[in-house]
Amino acid sequence: MDYGYFGDVVCLDPTYGTNKYAMPFVPIVGVNHHLQTVLFGCALIFDETEYSFVWVLEKWLQAMKGSHPKVIMTDQDSAISGAIAKVLPYTIHRYCLWHIFQNAKRHLGRLFTRGSKFGQDLSYCVRSPETIEDFEKKWSELLTKYDLNENDWMLRMYRKRQHWVPVLSHEFFCADMCTTQRSESINKFFKGFLSRKMLLLEFVEGVDKALIRRREKEIESDFKMNNMQPSLILHMPIEEEASKLYTPAIFAKFQEELLGSLRYKCEKIEENGNIASYKCWIPEKEVRLIKMCSESSLFVRCSCCKFEFAGFLCRHILKVFIVANVDKIPREYMLTRWTRDAKCGNFFDEEGQEVQEDCYTHLTLRYSTLSHEAQEVATKGSCSTEVYKVALHWLRKTREEVDKAIKVQKFEVPNNNIDKCLSQQTIMSTKVTIHDPPLAKCKGSGGRKKAFWEKNLKKRKAKVAMGKNSSVSIKAGCKLQLFCSNPESNWSGYDHSHACREDENVPHTFCSWNLIQN
Repeated sequence: MDYGYFGDVVCLDPTYGTNKYAMPFVPIVGVNHHLQTVLFGCALIFDETEYSFVWVLEKWLQAMKGSHPKVIMTDQDSAISGAIAKVLPYTIHRYCLWHIFQNAKRHLGRLFTRGSKFGQDLSYCVRSPETIEDFEKKWSELLTKYDLNENDWMLRMYRKRQHWVPVLSHEFFCADMCTTQRSESINKFFKGFLSRKMLLLEFVEGVDKALIRRREKEIESDFKMNNMQPSLILHMPIEEEASKLYTPAIFAKFQEELLGSLRYKCEKIEENGNIASYKCWIPEKEVRLIKMCSESSLFVRCSCCKFEFAGFLCRHILKVFIVANVDKIPREYMLTRWTRDAKCGNFFDEEGQEVQEDCYTHLTLRYSTLSHEAQEVATKGSCSTEVYKVALHWLRKTREEVDKAIKVQKFEVPNNNIDKCLSQQTIMSTKVTIHDPPLAKCKGSGGRKKAFWEKNLKKRKAKVAMGKNSSVSIKAGCKLQLFCSNPESNWSGYDHSHACREDENVPHTFCSWNLIQN
């Protein structure tokens, strides 16, 4: 079960358009050790009320054996916030930064005009501070500069700052995520399998197909991890160790930090017994402070809090390691969830009970591992006649031992074709009547919620596209005012109002138009 290994940080985003009945689709996702999006659960709800989200979270927790995530990330929605406060009172609730900035454009649109630097100043105020005091100072300066001290939205966001300001959450592990981009990513993945015209049963089947494809992607990553060695750039001992322990995706991030450390200068500024303080900096740029204690076990902490937030060491600590001749990553700073062995071992529920899985849970993973091993034997065994004979002999011996083990356990190897036919017969022989649900009253149409500037851009593009077409489709109940620019046309000199019927096409021989809603 992926949640047992990677369920410390989850994202919930109900902004994905759904099926024929406009029911919001709520995926609950996380990230695995390959930095791939994994689905922990999903639900179709009738509306986006607090009651509905409470039901989703309660049923999801029941399926997850009562194991609460440490951090949950959502958009800024009062209904979701209320549900999380009731069902997950001890889980850290974070707002998606991307949604925060989109809401800023919606509430403070006048400050996002062309030539204004408010967007840059807001981003700098939110992302750059390293201390709470620094954030408070920059926030106050921002409010004064743009005369926002009495702005209601800015006041509300300041009261909720613990949910979205990065400097207030850097000490909590968030798997290096400050937005719900994992949810956005899985929405894109589902788009290849789901359609808004789907019936309820078709929608469920589409989700199953998407999950199968997602699992195949993970198996492909496992295969590459087990059969390919990542390339080393610096050939340092700490780099070699990381390449053997981390997955390729995490090692690439670690390698990026290691290379970045070479740009920094480092100096020991204080030493008190076993505790040493270092200063890392780039000339005329950022300065980071690192404290390292080497009393019983190595303890190190950087002011950027990269390890606490992302789970792997920052370039500043790696620079100190280079200066202090530390050649290995301390085990305390090697998170198991990012390693190659992340899915090894057992996991437990909230009551300390080991979670048992059915015997088919890891069938595909076992099959994949055995296939990879057999393929490696076949590749090496075919290099010469003598090696081929040795490989063939032991493969046949292995098959005999496997047959004996199957007989001892009295396990029947299934025939895929027979099982498939039986499954189809069972489905065909079972008649289930599924009634259509009523149309859901969701807050918006399908797809991600659009910001106001995206809607305006879409309108402008649509207007240009309509100018290139030979006809325009007008909704029923609207009137169309036509303004002609051709002096030779019979339409010249006056406006013509035309009551439109459903799906009526109006010839476009004019240059502009207005729609008037009755």
